[in-house]
Amino acid sequence: MSTDLIQDDGSIASQLRTLEEWKPKCLTLSQEQLDELLQSPSKILEVRPLGGGRYRLRPKSFVGCVRVGTMDVRIRPKTPMPTLLSILAEVHELPELRSETVAYDSDTNIVDLLVQSFLVEVQNVVRQGLRRTYAQESDELIAIRGRIEFSQTIRMGLRGMAKTYCSFEEFTLDASENRLLLAGLRAVTKEAWLPPNRRNSAHRMGCEFLGVDELNLQEALSLDFQKDRLNQGYFPALNLAKLVLEALGVTQELGSKQARGFLVNMNQLFELYVERKLRSILSVEGIQVHAQNERSFDEGGMSKIRPDLLLQHQSGRRLVADVKYKTGVKAKESDLYQMLTYCRILKIRNGVLITVGPGPGVRYKVCDGSTVIDVIPVNLDGDLEAIEQSIQLLTNQLRDRMIR
Repeated sequence: MSTDLIQDDGSIASQLRTLEEWKPKCLTLSQEQLDELLQSPSKILEVRPLGGGRYRLRPKSFVGCVRVGTMDVRIRPKTPMPTLLSILAEVHELPELRSETVAYDSDTNIVDLLVQSFLVEVQNVVRQGLRRTYAQESDELIAIRGRIEFSQTIRMGLRGMAKTYCSFEEFTLDASENRLLLAGLRAVTKEAWLPPNRRNSAHRMGCEFLGVDELNLQEALSLDFQKDRLNQGYFPALNLAKLVLEALGVTQELGSKQARGFLVNMNQLFELYVERKLRSILSVEGIQVHAQNERSFDEGGMSKIRPDLLLQHQSGRRLVADVKYKTGVKAKESDLYQMLTYCRILKIRNGVLITVGPGPGVRYKVCDGSTVIDVIPVNLDGDLEAIEQSIQLLTNQLRDRMIR
């Protein structure tokens, strides 16, 4: 699909190419279009020549939109929209995204949907009243307020200034929660490729945050919050703000200065989803799930290994697993070698590669006579109930390997 995006004045703003995650598409491109697409990070989009001005475009594990020059590339998820939203809600602790709350259907752009959801939650926070907090301030005042700072006041008097230097507390909107929400609103406002109505809404809401310090992307994403009775109503908006900022920062993270976009890393999302589900199910059965557990590769500690998941039963039995957002049960040799390395260093006999797809798994019996590597797929093609059943099947198989 290729269309032109029309600006408010009727002129053509850019060309839109719609692709589907991991699904190759052959298109005819001009040299100018090719040059622009080649500026996008290779981790997002693979471009291969076919000859005669035709090229094979293959998106990777990112979904959303990316703008390169005059081209907009929209990458749709292969997972059904309601299912994807439920996974996002599970991983990022978001409010359930329902069609009666925000308008969407199977053809809705995930970018617009998440931005719309963020704006809805910010509006809810504004209606309830923005949180205020006490902040320590210092200033030269005519009337005394708070505590007098005598040394500064004396120096001012020697300069003939009839003022008092005071330290005092100001009851202000400049709370960390408000800073994060404002950073999200500013990011949406500045993205020219987002729909004008979303940018305008973000700009209007930003006017409610007068006196709140503005943060850059890295500062905003570094903020962390503990839920309490004063800010618990903020958390849906805070979690969406972080998701929006992370998605807007993907192209910067991948080192692209020419490309801008809003992208969700499906590989990371799938890994976090599997981790959360396994932890919630297996913890009640005496099995602990450790994520990204770093260990030394060599005796000198010069290199490290970091498997995605390390499962440990209360009996002491362990299992190591890596989550691969790849389709099928035929593992790549590099993935098998990596898992074999994990098993040998951790002295574990059973490793598991968790992949994506339907059907039964595959078992590799390594020729060392002791190590077994299982490939177990999780089916993401169905509705949420089907995915939950697939996760439960995965859990059952892991449990069986832990307690047998």
